[in-house]
This record gives sequence, C-alpha cells and structure tokens, in this order.
Amino acid sequence: MGALDIIREICERKEYKSINNDIDKNIYFTHAYLLEIFDANDSYEYDKEGDIFIFKAKDNINYFLRLTYQPTKIPYCELKFGYFNDTGKAIYTDPGSITDEKKSNTIAKIYRDECIPLFEKYNKVKDMYIIPIEEDMRRYRYARMLVNKFPISNTEIIEDPPHKIIIRKKDLSK
Repeated sequence: MGALDIIREICERKEYKSINNDIDKNIYFTHAYLLEIFDANDSYEYDKEGDIFIFKAKDNINYFLRLTYQPTKIPYCELKFGYFNDTGKAIYTDPGSITDEKKSNTIAKIYRDECIPLFEKYNKVKDMYIIPIEEDMRRYRYARMLVNKFPISNTEIIEDPPHKIIIRKKDLSK
C-alpha cells in the first residue's frame, strides 16, 4: 500500500471523521500514519531494566514503557508510557506528542517484541491494562491503534475510553 492509499484510508475512517477539533484530528492522523508505516529497523536502541524498557529520543529525553505485574487478588499487568525527568523520577505525562517517527517505531517495537511476549508468558495473569496518561483521548486513540496493529491471539479487547484499554486472555492456559 502506497502513501496516498494510507492517507486515503485514514481519512475515510469513521473515527477520524468524527473528530471535530482540527488539532485532535491532526494528531489522530499523525499517530495513525506513523503506525501504518511502522519500521522496526528505524527505531532507537533501548535497554531493559527489570520491567522497564528505556530509550533516548532525539529530544534527548529518556522515555520508557513499563509492563508491571500487579500481584493483587486477581493479578494483572499494567502497561504505562512516560519519561524520566532531570532528577531521574518517572513522570507519567508526555512532554510532547508522538510525532517523531523513530519514537513511534520504538514504542511499537517494544510493545510488539517485549511487552506482548511478557504478557503471554504470565500464565496466571488474565488482563493487561493500558492506561493512557492523564486520561487523554489523544493518547487513548494511539494506544488503541497500537493494540489493533499488533493483535494478541486468543484475547479480547475491552475499551473504557479515555480511561483504559483491557486486553483480556480468553483462556488463562495461553
């Protein structure tokens, strides 16, 4: 599919057409386009430290994806995205939108290559919660596009916009 075909397809999406705010529409388009042209080879190097995957983007900020096991009565995993501030504290707001193609590729690559296999490995965990920072509908849409781009077999997606997306295993033995 060529670039013009991708652009036409995004512009024809029902959700894209339903967005009334030009800024939100532009951000939706950018996120959708970046995921459509995903290239795992054009991503930042990242390091794994426990359940955190860290990369430094061109803005010189250390970003992370964290898939944390939550050992509650009904255990689950929680996927969050954020960055480290100057003092090394984890911040769960984003200093900017995901408009950097390489940053988008890195997030998608970590989700696909690290987070999905880790979630599948947890045999007592039924759910992965993806909780967009600040309950921002823009980030929620990006998370949903990411989930749809890389579906996990034998799961269902439960949506609660803009609060969370739950990926639920249909069979815990998987």
